[in-house]
Amino acid sequence: MKLLFKKEKSFFLIFLCILLIDLVFTNNQTLYPYRYATKLWIVISLGIHFYYNNSYLLQKERTLVWLALFFSFIADIILITDRLLFVIIGMIMFLLVKICYATIFYFKARFDIDRLIPFLAVILLYSLIVIYYLYDGVGKLFLPVVIYIFVSLTMTKLAYLRYKMVNNKSYRYVMIGAILFITSETYMSFYNFYKPLPYTNTLVILTYGLFQFFIIRGIILQNKSGE
Repeated sequence: MKLLFKKEKSFFLIFLCILLIDLVFTNNQTLYPYRYATKLWIVISLGIHFYYNNSYLLQKERTLVWLALFFSFIADIILITDRLLFVIIGMIMFLLVKICYATIFYFKARFDIDRLIPFLAVILLYSLIVIYYLYDGVGKLFLPVVIYIFVSLTMTKLAYLRYKMVNNKSYRYVMIGAILFITSETYMSFYNFYKPLPYTNTLVILTYGLFQFFIIRGIILQNKSGE
């Protein structure tokens, strides 16, 4: 059992199975009430994997990852119900998740203006497009949504600035995870404040689950050499 959760390839297969089972439960009205069992195993399984693979990390990095997983766990419980109040509480939990991950990335960031300017241009364009479409739907939540987007993009920026400060595999994994997180949040934002995009439920589950996997794997690998 330990080897199944410790090794990257075997754990990835287990993790994909959990995601696929959760997808089945999500898209079946009869099974949907049992999603508490399937969805929570996304974070629980990541916690087990991280427990067996965190020896290369500093104590402050380990603590921040555990906090991020805890906040993710709470958010996953709350967001099974799509009432607006629960959505807002879930957003707060994920805001804390992003702050934890952003802090970890900050420890390894190298501020290179030449690399940062084109990246900032891209994320500014993304922000303006999202705000344009969501503006009428968010109403009084406009300022919290803007803050939420700002924190998301700050986390992604810090992930981007880890270039050459960590090994290539860690850098790639974290960047993939950060992009998947933004994709997942974009689908959720349109679902809650504009109009649902095609296959929203399926894409949110897949992008969210894979975001967590790649971020955790990237952090696990960041202090290793030769990856």
